[in-house]
Amino acid sequence: METKTKLGVPYKRGTGYVYYLGIRDDSGRKKTWFSRVFKTYEEALADSTERQKYLKKIQAQTSPKEKLSCYLDRWLRGKYYFNVSVSTWRCAESHIRLYINPVIGQKRMCMLTDQDVEKVMSVCKKKGLSASSSRFVFSTLRSALKQAVKEKVIKENPCKLVSPPSVKRVRRQLIPTNQAEDFLALAKKHGIYLEVLFGMNFGLRRGEVLGLQFRDFDLNRNVLTPVRQIGYVLKSDRLDQGATKTDWGVVDNLKTDESYGRELVISPKIKDLILFLKDKYVEDKVCRKKDIEKCFVCCRPDGTFKTPNVLRKRFNALRIEAGFPKLRFHDLRHTFASYMIEDGVPVAVVSAALGHTSITTTLNS
Repeated sequence: METKTKLGVPYKRGTGYVYYLGIRDDSGRKKTWFSRVFKTYEEALADSTERQKYLKKIQAQTSPKEKLSCYLDRWLRGKYYFNVSVSTWRCAESHIRLYINPVIGQKRMCMLTDQDVEKVMSVCKKKGLSASSSRFVFSTLRSALKQAVKEKVIKENPCKLVSPPSVKRVRRQLIPTNQAEDFLALAKKHGIYLEVLFGMNFGLRRGEVLGLQFRDFDLNRNVLTPVRQIGYVLKSDRLDQGATKTDWGVVDNLKTDESYGRELVISPKIKDLILFLKDKYVEDKVCRKKDIEKCFVCCRPDGTFKTPNVLRKRFNALRIEAGFPKLRFHDLRHTFASYMIEDGVPVAVVSAALGHTSITTTLNS
């Protein structure tokens, strides 16, 4: 059995084998990337060998005469994949496939100009993309071409000469304190009572709410510690074989480093609810008693997690019936924050509870 000592060498973890690689991001900082778990040492070693060969191949200097679409494909499946979440990677892949390649994908790298970037922005507007979505497309292209400059494929990034669409700041819609109970009652009618309750009382992100398991609730200390979320995962991580399809799955990491270690206070009402749900899930055979701690709190009748798509559709119906047409599930986080600030809780404490990277993020929200 190998120990974790060398890059790319499989070692035992739990019941299987994993390996790790050192990947440098666009700023040159070295990051550690861990593989998925393989059943045998041989499978892990074969995957490690193939992946390292592929990385060396795509890191070779690209010709300035190469088409943009080819470079973007290389960039997307190279270091960029190892340095972002699957959700971010999925967005970048769709931006390139839907808005960038159809417009300027056939242009050679050395022939790119700011006018080409303007064309992409113009097409985004014609297709009805919002200013915010257009900025994301712009950001994807800018990041890829920034890497091309570092690799000396092109001399200048044409995106520097283009201003992305400006986004008007929208006032967030919050749930007034005197309407909170009525909103929760309607949520129960739409089958998302627990999700809305946890969003409003803990300020959790959508994926964090759906990823909660009973073991995350420490009922002795009356604190909740979120450690996972439901998010996008690749159906296959073999990008060298063209795998790009994604699906919903359990992601064992959170959005920011500050999101880890949060201890959110559990009220007596929620504590009683968790105890009740444990007994009910066992009685209804949603989960076996010995496995109840690992059972998802917001789950389907068979005990599996709900997907964000299901929550989104039900929440849309809820907000319309409740008279909050512009409310998003994420706005429950802002509602939670506003309640805490109204109660005199310091902004720094609110920021820590939300898992924000800085107080500025909390104030801007």
